[in-house]
Amino acid sequence: MWRLKNSRGTFLDVYGFRHDRSFWWHCASLLAESAPDADAQAEMLAWRDAPKNRPAVEWEPTNSNCPAISALVDRLVVLLPAEWRGLGRNIFVGITPLGEANAVAWNHDRRGIVELNLQYLWVLDEYGAAFDEFRYAVALRITREAEAPIQRHSDADYGALLSSWRHLQDAAELWRDTSVVHPGDQRLTRLAPGRLPEERDRLRSSAETFIVGHELAHHVLAHTSRGAHQRRREAEKILDGVRTRRHSREGDEIPGRWQQELDADVTSMAIIARRFGHDGSVGDAYAALFGAVIALVAAAHINVGWAAGDRSSTHPPLSVRLSNLGAAVEEWYSDTPRGPHGDHPLDLWQQLELFTEMARLCIEEPQWVESIGEEDFITRLTAAHVLRWESLEAQIPLPEDFTAQQLPERRPPRDT
Repeated sequence: MWRLKNSRGTFLDVYGFRHDRSFWWHCASLLAESAPDADAQAEMLAWRDAPKNRPAVEWEPTNSNCPAISALVDRLVVLLPAEWRGLGRNIFVGITPLGEANAVAWNHDRRGIVELNLQYLWVLDEYGAAFDEFRYAVALRITREAEAPIQRHSDADYGALLSSWRHLQDAAELWRDTSVVHPGDQRLTRLAPGRLPEERDRLRSSAETFIVGHELAHHVLAHTSRGAHQRRREAEKILDGVRTRRHSREGDEIPGRWQQELDADVTSMAIIARRFGHDGSVGDAYAALFGAVIALVAAAHINVGWAAGDRSSTHPPLSVRLSNLGAAVEEWYSDTPRGPHGDHPLDLWQQLELFTEMARLCIEEPQWVESIGEEDFITRLTAAHVLRWESLEAQIPLPEDFTAQQLPERRPPRDT
């Protein structure tokens, strides 16, 4: 039987952390030690010791060394199947200061640990901001007045999307340095007119939740320990249909080590979407989809895991992970009626796939993207999205009380 006290003690001792202080005390102390001069060192120590920061800094670790992550873990454990909750309550989820921008689950002598790298958590804001700029650019391109054709916007309205990916490309070089932690790029997270800070907060929170859920899934699916047949049987109810659908669609065999990662992705998304015996809402589904894509895009970009690569590697490329999650969305929501505004999880998934395709082109074909300009680039992407959506739209059932006036008209953008 795993015990939280042992899991927590093992993690804190491995990293030499005090048992009566949160990660932020250690982080501030570490930054003070590496400060370039005495003034910078004094400033960091003053922050650490300031009375207003004491509740967070002097917080005593429980199931995490960070108060916000502790609350997140509590929320996730409640959503686990009953057979998994005992294990979930005895896993310690800790933030670490250095290393690869990623997360990992490990077990040592019946002690369950999840490590979250600080660099990975810090950059989620930047990738959430990049998605927000993508969403804003697409909205600009397809905005209509009541009876008017699509508005043409000035060049000043465009440019933030491509600029955000130029900044991400530069910043990622720094974020790959495992010996230091770099703060986020303020040019990316600075809010422009029309962007809402609470939306970006939700995107980052959804991504953090997916990451923690993914690593918890490795433990509850017995990827880090032997036995636990009952826990695996509970997961098979969710995983079997997704595997079958993906195989029928893609047809390729998945290496065993990749399958564990794909199963953890799907399980995390299922936990957040409340697929394990809870009455999940469409809003829960949306949070799961947003979190999965932003977290996986960030990890793939920083760790250069975008395209298909070595099948002997521990993690599948982003293209395989997204295809697998797409199979899960289809498996779970194909029979779900459209919402009152014509919204649907499959529609959101199409938009998120469009975002990842945009990101791939900005990373792999930056000169081509720059040559055609942001407005034409977005025009081509949105046209492809509308056509793909219309091929799925007829397959999605209408709600019982649906009237034709409820659905907004969908037409491809002009000039395509």
